[in-house]
Amino acid sequence: MRAFQALVTSSILVTRLLNKTMKNTPNQNSFFYHNASITPKVVQFIIDELKDREKVKAGTNRSGKEDYHPDTRKSDIYWISDTGWVSGMMSHFVNLANTIKYKYDIGYWADSIQYTEYNGDGAHYSLHADTAPSIRVKTDIRKLSISLCLSRKEDYEGGELVFPGEYIVGKNSHKMDIGDVIVFPSDFHHKVNPVTSGQRIALVGWYAGPPWR
Repeated sequence: MRAFQALVTSSILVTRLLNKTMKNTPNQNSFFYHNASITPKVVQFIIDELKDREKVKAGTNRSGKEDYHPDTRKSDIYWISDTGWVSGMMSHFVNLANTIKYKYDIGYWADSIQYTEYNGDGAHYSLHADTAPSIRVKTDIRKLSISLCLSRKEDYEGGELVFPGEYIVGKNSHKMDIGDVIVFPSDFHHKVNPVTSGQRIALVGWYAGPPWR
């Protein structure tokens, strides 16, 4: 019971902080953005678990190396379970964002969670949208995307998350900090600017539901 009450209290506080942060922000219904949603200690635990796993070059879809085009997307990735505690933690933010803002018909992860490393050799992801069928239920589609930053912003140069024509806290690009979370509609075009030094690490995932009616 205490754990449930703590979760409810946390949700209320996040809602209040979000409303305060988004006040007087253009296009304020576009994004759910929250700073320092998880602590550096939790972030470090995740990184320690995954840093030595064998990564693959990111493609532009799940077919992997065969569609590797570094001029479009350059990063290293590792897929983690969408049924473990990390995905459960991320689900909380997606569901909270959906309750507060979107009210979409969604219910599950469309795919595994992606651990992504952008290294300081120009790693980037050109303008794209996350729209794609769910690999769980082929008739369903991705509807909400989430990105959780695992790097301190002072530890990398470049790497801003950009939404042309849209706004995150009053601007269309944002350099995410450790523990920051953003949830946004999967059909929003966005990009990650080249990382010129350091390393930007993020967890990304996509929540799915039936096609739009």
